[in-house]
Amino acid sequence: NGNYVFNDYWNFAGTTLPSGWELGAWCIGSSVTATVTVNNGLTLNNTNGNQNCQYLYYGTATFSPPIVFEEYTESTTTNTSATGSIAGMGINSGTSVSGTNFWLSRIKNVNSPVWDYWIASTEYTGGSMKNNALYVLGVASNGATSYVYAYGNGIYYSASSTATFPTSFYLVIGDVDAYAVQVVYWARIRAYPPNGVMP
Repeated sequence: NGNYVFNDYWNFAGTTLPSGWELGAWCIGSSVTATVTVNNGLTLNNTNGNQNCQYLYYGTATFSPPIVFEEYTESTTTNTSATGSIAGMGINSGTSVSGTNFWLSRIKNVNSPVWDYWIASTEYTGGSMKNNALYVLGVASNGATSYVYAYGNGIYYSASSTATFPTSFYLVIGDVDAYAVQVVYWARIRAYPPNGVMP
């Protein structure tokens, strides 16, 4: 009953993609090669595509801080040629990565999976993660201080910054590069906690 608890909640029940979610390819020169299926969970599949920068975003409306945006997801990638993002999410001030302000929390395969995160369109690399393992990935901001994080399977990684966070942005629920597969079980927006501390 997450729709009664959170500001917005998507559990991708059934077999139909909820309205508002759109596929895109946000790198210059990339075309859409990924597919989306819903079967009590959402699968963003780029197995047969050699194009990077495949993403699924909510294009019907934009959002603004304060916000806590999270999803429960995993990479089910089996192709060893997948050497970029194998699961990801976040926010972006536009629908490309050219001249926009984006914040992402991702699993990236670099010899082995690691936490890969972007703060104000700048990439950083964190600790180790796993393929075929469930994680909560998140982005949160009160407009002044912002956070990207990942937790689950015995890890908790986070990074904070006072870099400029967009005042209006799109939600990105899936982010995969060539040959990767991501499954999203739910996504939610919850209220930013008072004083930045969860009760």
